[in-house]
Amino acid sequence: AAIERRSDGDWRTNLARGASALPLRLPTAWEGIAVCAARAVGADYAGVDLVADADGRPFVLEVNGVPAWRGLQRATGIDVASSLVRLVETRAGAA
Repeated sequence: AAIERRSDGDWRTNLARGASALPLRLPTAWEGIAVCAARAVGADYAGVDLVADADGRPFVLEVNGVPAWRGLQRATGIDVASSLVRLVETRAGAA
């Protein structure tokens, strides 16, 4: 899932500081970059911050291995905790 964070009058887009989260459909190329960034740090679940340069090319700003998901869940309606539990159950069953 993906969100776009928008500042509400401040330059910071941190949700804890009052920014808002909107659901976002990532371009396929951006989605691939986010997945590769998470894999590069060995994360099964990560928050990947992407930004576009002046020409629209995406860059990875940060890969957070312990992201909060309240804003993502609220904006997208996806039950992140349940998804993570299903992943753990699947992996435990495969072991």
